[in-house]
Amino acid sequence: METGSLTELPQLLPVLHRAWSKPFLTRSDFARTHTDEVAICACLGLLTIRHDQTTWGRAWRITAAGLILLEEHP
Repeated sequence: METGSLTELPQLLPVLHRAWSKPFLTRSDFARTHTDEVAICACLGLLTIRHDQTTWGRAWRITAAGLILLEEHP
């Protein structure tokens, strides 16, 4: 994924940081407040609610790609 072209990056980083430090529920106030950012992160494969290949959950968690993005933009 080419992150240099993401104009939304400043708005996405707090959402990724929160998912890494304290995963938030899909219906939480945080998810409702940051609906667009969560949607963008999920579409880009930076967040997921998937636990494994067959199990889905209710908490947004950061993916490996999201963690790499956080490490590149501290």
